[in-house]
Amino acid sequence: MAREPWRIGGERPAAPGHVITSTYQTRQHNELPTALTRKYRRSTYTHRNLRRLALLATAGLATALAPVVSAADLPATPGTFPVKNGTITFARSSPDGFDIVSTRRDGSHRRLLVKSPPGATSIYSDWSPDGRSLAFDSDRTGNVEIFLRRPGGEIRQLTDNPGRDAYPSWAPDGRRIAFESDRSGRRQIHVVSRTGSHTRRVTDFAPSAEEPSYSPTGRWIAFLSGRVGRTALFVVRPDGTGVRRLTPRRLNAGHPSWSPDGRRIVFNSNIGQPNGRIWVIGRRGHGLRKLTSGPDGVEDFEPAFSPDGRFIAFTSFGRPGSDDADI
Repeated sequence: MAREPWRIGGERPAAPGHVITSTYQTRQHNELPTALTRKYRRSTYTHRNLRRLALLATAGLATALAPVVSAADLPATPGTFPVKNGTITFARSSPDGFDIVSTRRDGSHRRLLVKSPPGATSIYSDWSPDGRSLAFDSDRTGNVEIFLRRPGGEIRQLTDNPGRDAYPSWAPDGRRIAFESDRSGRRQIHVVSRTGSHTRRVTDFAPSAEEPSYSPTGRWIAFLSGRVGRTALFVVRPDGTGVRRLTPRRLNAGHPSWSPDGRRIVFNSNIGQPNGRIWVIGRRGHGLRKLTSGPDGVEDFEPAFSPDGRFIAFTSFGRPGSDDADI
């Protein structure tokens, strides 16, 4: 049974208008959550809507949450863990737009990874399997495209298309990146090489195919499809074959993320209530389970497994004692 998250954290800074982003950490076996630091920023916007990112322990998939970071009046981006060092990367609002920042699981060692030009946003990101390069989407060139931040901070544009290219997800071999694009007239899953030299479409799915997530084996890509309020979770092979639906459309699934062992997929859903919660399901469509709970007005979304599979980072908004979006 899911437990209420505890909000942990430092003191609100006196600096004017800084957005808050906190995270919650879920622990197993009814342990009290570990104290985590909070981060604050200017209250003006963020990733998809303002949200909070939290951490959830997953061994027995029991829940006890503790805040890690918080954001502002904008959506906080979903957290992503690089395989090697386990830091959490997320989007943060700034006076100029949205930037990409990293932090350790305890909220320490915060670091600016991608600084957006004035008025631009850099939102969804994913670490390469070796933890050295970061793929992210950004409208810094006037259109939403996929970019790559290399070791040392060099940024390279991988896609250049009039359509919207977003939601990057690395293949486990580090050679390709899946993403969603509406370049064909409706959102579908595409794959681009890490050099940007070759792009191909994976799906031709009605009404759309969105938010791809490569499995740890590289044999499957999880994605979403459906209409507003009725979105289901599917998987497809990278060559476009073997499409299989895992959840009913009424579940209204969002933002899938694979467990490191490839056995489970975590996602958000607002079935049976006005606000989102974090859910998990087996790769073959079995073992559907809700992981988080909370009063009306609390929304949990955009989860991501940690490299060791013990925690899930997610964004949360409206939790008691907090007036902002947290991680």
